[in-house]
Amino acid sequence: MNYVVYADIMFIWIFFVNYITYYIACRILSNCLNNNKLLFWCLCTAVILELFYIMTLHLTKKYQLIYYICLNILLMVVFLRYITKTNNLRGIIRLMSYQLMAMILLSGTLKLMEQGRLNFYLTIPVIIIICLSLPKIHKTFLGPGNAASNLYPVIIYTATKTHHLTGYMDTGNILIDPYTNNPVIILDRQAALDILTPDIRTYPIPFRTINSQTSIMEAFHINGIKIGDSKKISNVTAAISPSPFNKGLEYKLLLNNNLK
Repeated sequence: MNYVVYADIMFIWIFFVNYITYYIACRILSNCLNNNKLLFWCLCTAVILELFYIMTLHLTKKYQLIYYICLNILLMVVFLRYITKTNNLRGIIRLMSYQLMAMILLSGTLKLMEQGRLNFYLTIPVIIIICLSLPKIHKTFLGPGNAASNLYPVIIYTATKTHHLTGYMDTGNILIDPYTNNPVIILDRQAALDILTPDIRTYPIPFRTINSQTSIMEAFHINGIKIGDSKKISNVTAAISPSPFNKGLEYKLLLNNNLK
């Protein structure tokens, strides 16, 4: 049996699927990725994937599918590494897991609209997979674990002084400064006031959690940060928590998971 593939329809479909899955994954992880950057990436991947499909038409369907999946995974890793600035294995696995969940969710939604009727045999497994897998992924990659093991002595460098704090490695914090693409650390308000001087300029950056709408935090650039025995890390943005941390906590700083 022969199939007719329309290049324009295929391009729009690839772009749509990529955008929806990347968008859902980023929203679940509260990653405030610039929408224009996301659109541009999805446009590039749609072009690459369609050209690859055309160039591999001479292959059997089995090998074409294998190569197509491998290319998709490679593009996903490039997206994580260079677009979202995810620099550690745990962060990459976490976002890839959520993107897989987004693909399953999108697939189930499309099946709901297939032929105008609800296909329970296809959608029930999708719902079960999502309900069972999401909590496990949260527990594995976003769970609190042993809080004491996630505490680190931190040195923050500004233009004139160094500041010593205790930081908590928050695996759920993968916030990226949309203006500089730098990872964002979050300071308790009092700790931030101790660091800020009249010559440090602050500016607003957006952030959101799963249960809230997009909000704004004040942020400022720091010269660098040193976590434990690691080397000094430059190109980091410090944000000021809109509400004070709970009293009695040992830490006054939430570190970014991408700084591991």
